[in-house]
Amino acid sequence: MKLRYLLLGIFSLVTAVPLLLFWLWPHAQSMTNEVEDVRERHLLIAEILGIALQNYHRDVTATFWLIHGSLIGQGDVEDAGKLLHDLHFRSICVFRTDSRQLHQRVDSFDDRCQEILSEAQLTLYLDLASEGERAISPAMAGTQGEPRLYIAAQRDGLLTVGALYTDFFVDLAASIAFGRKGYAVIVDQAGQVLAHPDPASQRERRSLADLPVIASIRAGQAGVATFYSQSLGTEVIAGYMPVGGTGWGVIVAQPVEELRERAARVAGSALIVVVIGMLAA
Repeated sequence: MKLRYLLLGIFSLVTAVPLLLFWLWPHAQSMTNEVEDVRERHLLIAEILGIALQNYHRDVTATFWLIHGSLIGQGDVEDAGKLLHDLHFRSICVFRTDSRQLHQRVDSFDDRCQEILSEAQLTLYLDLASEGERAISPAMAGTQGEPRLYIAAQRDGLLTVGALYTDFFVDLAASIAFGRKGYAVIVDQAGQVLAHPDPASQRERRSLADLPVIASIRAGQAGVATFYSQSLGTEVIAGYMPVGGTGWGVIVAQPVEELRERAARVAGSALIVVVIGMLAA
């Protein structure tokens, strides 16, 4: 009788060990697989967003400089309203650099030009104009506190200033949704939020410059990292990527807990197999 129990115990142990190993291996491996999947998927999404942002940057700068040349050279631009509206321009205004007075504007789409620039504004826009044809400012507060971007050009004593809404960035980031709480963030060259799932972060142009991923983006590096998200109140894993030629950056993030839950489901399925195998044995 004792021998029978002993043999049963030995046989059960011999059967259980490989089955338990079979369960433990996917339990550990599945989390690794989830992380690798994030690396591929999140970076791919970030790359797609980056291409859209590069195209937008190209269209905005090319259109602005074309209009700047027409305004200074010919004194007028015809039928520009719809194009500027589609590119989310708020206004394009021309000022005299000597008096800071408004000289001209494109008034077929939005009449929001101020009559005179302050000394600080003049200096700011002249500095921006000196950065070249591809320069767009970091996010700044508008008259009502709303975030704006600026682009500027100078010629023959005249300064052309274009102001942009950030709607394009917000809409682009909002188009990304995956998992339960996956999201995308777009930042400017200073690490300030241009688009974020938290409206307050967008409105206040919250700085994310203290995150290590921002330092990597500003160094021109792409990769995957984990960090604590204040808006979600949890740890997230994110793919991040700089947007070439713009200074902007993209972060595609997802709570780490969602990865753990998926890995646990894989382990749970394997456990069922283990139990069935032991019962069958």
